[in-house]
Amino acid sequence: MHQALLVPEVLLDIFAHVKQIGEPSYAYVEKPLSRRSLAALATTCKTFYEPAMDFLWADMNTLLPLLGCVTRLHPMIYSSAQKSWSRGIEPLSELECSQFLRHSGRVHSMYVPSDEELHLLRALPFEICLFPKLLSLSWVVIFTRYLHFFLAPTLRICYIAIVQPELPRDSIGTRCAVLENLDIDTMGVMARAPHLSETVRSCKALVRLQCPPLDSAAWKHLSTIPTLLNVSKSFQIPRPNWTRTNSVLQLSSTLRLFVSVMHQSQTSPQSYNIQNSSR
Repeated sequence: MHQALLVPEVLLDIFAHVKQIGEPSYAYVEKPLSRRSLAALATTCKTFYEPAMDFLWADMNTLLPLLGCVTRLHPMIYSSAQKSWSRGIEPLSELECSQFLRHSGRVHSMYVPSDEELHLLRALPFEICLFPKLLSLSWVVIFTRYLHFFLAPTLRICYIAIVQPELPRDSIGTRCAVLENLDIDTMGVMARAPHLSETVRSCKALVRLQCPPLDSAAWKHLSTIPTLLNVSKSFQIPRPNWTRTNSVLQLSSTLRLFVSVMHQSQTSPQSYNIQNSSR
């Protein structure tokens, strides 16, 4: 092996380049070339194994590869073409959890598009964190029952598709003390639910926040966060008619309270970028 490959920085640059390898626009493959290449590099030699595995598992858009590390589930996942393969399957045991955790500590970015396999985590201890090095989480699932398994102390970016009553129980701000970017989407009356405010008030280090309209308690809390630079307010669809007098008065009252509290806390209102957006 060439001596240059023994330099960690050189090796990491090479693997980073391999990870960016894309498929032709006309091709569809279940396993991208970059992942196949990283998997091959990991089995080449001991020097390549750790960095190649780190890059291979860094970004996940499904739980399937990690569940595939569980001996009992592997044949069900890779020999079945059915999306509902996990229906009726018993949750992970303590031993199987260790198999799942074998590589979950390498994951930095996680996209959860479905709750079909989440019930397999049901028997795990509530306080366990499955992804201790997770930096970014996109939770595109209606229910947040299993969200706490993904709330790592390292998490900095979090997107949640819809607010649920059990969300405050997960204590996003408590579990993720360094969370900087929080984006909460929602629909219907859930946008005015008190657990939205409680969730926002648990966050102490936000830099950017996008969420539905908040109550006065949440605005007051936001005014005390010195790191906060951007607040975007998303509206449910259909968008409210802001020509109505009561709607305008409600928004004006909320913003006046926010500015007033900022003055009291000696925080300059100019440091905030308050925006409205519709989804």
